[in-house]
Amino acid sequence: MSEFNRSTTRKTSQGIHHIQCKLGLWEVSGNDKNQVNDEAQYYFNQYKLDGEYSEIIGGDSVIDKLMEHNRG
Repeated sequence: MSEFNRSTTRKTSQGIHHIQCKLGLWEVSGNDKNQVNDEAQYYFNQYKLDGEYSEIIGGDSVIDKLMEHNRG
């Protein structure tokens, strides 16, 4: 299972597609499945770069990223 799929939940109701971050950081909804997926991937990647998903997918946490930035 991909990092994106492990970190999100999906549902479709009455033709509206919903993708939500399992951490509650963002949610995307719309009737165009591809557009919703693309937008959700964008948000996921931004938060992933910040280390927000470290508890789900591993890697550096937000604190690790901040400390690394301050050392830089």
